Amino acid sequence: MGLLPRFRRSGRSSPALSILSEASGGLVGSRNSSGVPAEGVSPTTSPPTSGRPAAAATGRPRLRPSMQRTLLLTLLPALVALGTVASMSRRQSAHSELADALLAANAAGLGGLRGSRQLGEAADPAEGAECAEALQIPQVAMLFLVKGPLRHEAMWRAWFERAQGLLPAQAVSNSLCASEDGMPAALAACSSLANPPSQAGAPPGAHSGGSGGNRRQPAAPPGPSSSSRSSSSSSSTASSLRRWLYERWHPGGTSRAPGVLDRQHLFDVYVHPHPNFTGYPPGSLLHGRELPDSQRVATEWGTHTLVDAAEALLAAALKNPRNQKFFMLSESDLPLYSPHVMYLQLMSEHRSRINACNTTRGWDLDYYRWVDRMETSFLNKQLWRKSSQWFVLNRKHVELILQDRKVERVFQQHCHTTFEEDRGEERVCYADEHYFPTLLAVHGLDHETDCQGRFMDVDWSRVESTSPHPWEYKPGELSERLIDGLRRPWRPGCGNAAGALTTAPAAYIQQRELFAAAAAAEAAAGSVPELEQLGRGVCRQLLLHQQEQPKYPGIGPECPLMARKFSDGTVKPALMALAPCDSTALVLNDGRCPGESDRQRFWRLLWWRLAPWVLFCSCTLLVVLPVNAHLPLRTVPQLLTQAYRRRRDARLAAPLLDV
Repeated sequence: MGLLPRFRRSGRSSPALSILSEASGGLVGSRNSSGVPAEGVSPTTSPPTSGRPAAAATGRPRLRPSMQRTLLLTLLPALVALGTVASMSRRQSAHSELADALLAANAAGLGGLRGSRQLGEAADPAEGAECAEALQIPQVAMLFLVKGPLRHEAMWRAWFERAQGLLPAQAVSNSLCASEDGMPAALAACSSLANPPSQAGAPPGAHSGGSGGNRRQPAAPPGPSSSSRSSSSSSSTASSLRRWLYERWHPGGTSRAPGVLDRQHLFDVYVHPHPNFTGYPPGSLLHGRELPDSQRVATEWGTHTLVDAAEALLAAALKNPRNQKFFMLSESDLPLYSPHVMYLQLMSEHRSRINACNTTRGWDLDYYRWVDRMETSFLNKQLWRKSSQWFVLNRKHVELILQDRKVERVFQQHCHTTFEEDRGEERVCYADEHYFPTLLAVHGLDHETDCQGRFMDVDWSRVESTSPHPWEYKPGELSERLIDGLRRPWRPGCGNAAGALTTAPAAYIQQRELFAAAAAAEAAAGSVPELEQLGRGVCRQLLLHQQEQPKYPGIGPECPLMARKFSDGTVKPALMALAPCDSTALVLNDGRCPGESDRQRFWRLLWWRLAPWVLFCSCTLLVVLPVNAHLPLRTVPQLLTQAYRRRRDARLAAPLLDV
């Protein structure tokens, strides 16, 4: 305040004003808004051009060339920013419309991304359990422990639709090509594209071999009669086999029309809802998959009832001899990988995804939950284990759990969360976290587990250390980037998620493509030798397919395959992030839009990867260019240096106080 008047009185301009004036082309300190020369600044006189009035006299200010250049330079980033925002908004709007359409179709009991058949519409019987049963395709049992409605049903419907009609090439080759004895039966079951025989008297439709409590025990299959090995035509053999298969999965002729789960061969779904839940309506994804009321348990968080409910699901799934892997999930979970990767990864792992080891870091941190009165001749403190209740078990471990009585009785008596008077404190013990890994350790099977138990990803970093529940993701958080981050690519063996997602589909072959020739031969009523010859052709096709497919890289045991916990509001954001064809998550599709070439896909991926940076850079230029026109950036260091020197000189010139 004191310097500026002194410069004005002396008729000199301030150094800072001089720098600003020179930097901005004489704008600073030259004239005020009325065109009168500013105080303390000598006006510059320039004779007006003859025959042309001055801009000040006419009242129409003219832009200097520097300002014109600034406006022209600013126009380009402004257009780029507007185009980028419009492109991103259009993409967001398209994703929102797709999510709304999927939710509406799921509510009406219709299909999802691939346009499944409407409720009650007839389906090919070979798309149900008959083909998988004849080929003995190993399955993965998905055990839903829910309270009621499935929160992300539309997403799960689209997920199962992607597995529709897929056959694992290795499993089909092992079953079909190992022996020629069962080849005609398998060909008849998998190549039957016609309607089921009229003798069954029922509309086509089947319930998968792994249904819930509504499954009936089928009759024994017809043995290989002499007619199948005689010189008679194969039409009678195929017809009788097809009739038996149809009656097996259509008891009484009153079965419902097949749904999405019936037209895939990889997963076997079971649901344990609350006993008060009335059931899923017809057309729902999980309709008919519920355990019967007699097998349901009224669960309560933190109690042994969760173990009882899990055992009920395991017992129901164990009845299907084709189920080889069993994993638990809830209504708030989302898959991090496609069904191709999920099935291939779990079937390639020999160990259960549960931590029953005492070699991992921090395995003994939960000793405070142990009490000495739990110790018996077969159970002691050194066998106490803790792992996630969201596990993956193999068939051997499931059979062991269902046969156990001794260890579970100890947990039922002593593993509770309650105040204990003898200890004078509240004891925390959650049986669903301790019973299963401790039981495996008691039987010395800890080496048959992956010692990680990280099948399900949960976020404990954003909740209090004393919170019993993990972080619940909100709608604004769910995106493709979040899904990629939940795969934990920085962990050992988790960085090849992209390679697993792109190579896993090559391990499967579509059923219709594989058995098209056999279906044509059966329609022509060929002989048994001709069918066997066609079967050998199918085996050659399978062998060629396996030789050409890329090697699946696999995912390490520290990599989660599922994630939780997602709130009710994340239903639509989950579809917006996973369902569009341009999604980079590759969970519900292969990331390729219809009619798109490889070059177009490359440029699309590149653009959406760079679009946020393009928007940021263009907005930065919109701010920097006008500022640079008035105050060139090269003068900023000079101004800062002069301001620092003035403050230093003023501080040195201040008189010292007498002490």
